[in-house]
Amino acid sequence: MDEEVAKRFRRIASNATDALSNDAAGLNNVLQVAVNLCEHLETLGIPFSIIGGIAVQRWGEPRQTVDVDATLFVGFGNEGDAVRRLLKKFQSRIEDAHEFALQNRILLLRADQGTAIDLSLGGLPFEERLIERSSVWSVPRHGHIHPAVPKTLSCSKHSPADHRTGSTSKK
Repeated sequence: MDEEVAKRFRRIASNATDALSNDAAGLNNVLQVAVNLCEHLETLGIPFSIIGGIAVQRWGEPRQTVDVDATLFVGFGNEGDAVRRLLKKFQSRIEDAHEFALQNRILLLRADQGTAIDLSLGGLPFEERLIERSSVWSVPRHGHIHPAVPKTLSCSKHSPADHRTGSTSKK
């Protein structure tokens, strides 16, 4: 095994947490939270797409992630209703989550298992297209997840300055 691969394995192992563990049935807790989130958002009728580490797992190199990231399309002016409905189902990770979400367009939640959920409150045409283009990923023994497709996923990781310079951000 070359040194770079060995370093990667050590890094993954050192970042392992309970949120990454598998239960006796072989279910990955983070993937299960993503499935549950997708099901709940569908029930609420809120358009969404999974982004971040889980989407990268779908399209790229297998990797570990400790949270679930998603973009919701709530437009402008409808954020409060969506935030209230989500706070009924999931725990907030911060005080005054509703106000924070409205000011910063991100809702920071926690699933019952302790897994962090970061929900970006989208309203721009790009975010709407990201969601419209998302796919369905059937994860064995878990359920369905709706990840962003590679083209929109990679664009979502750029900052506005990156689009002017052509560089990629170091996030």
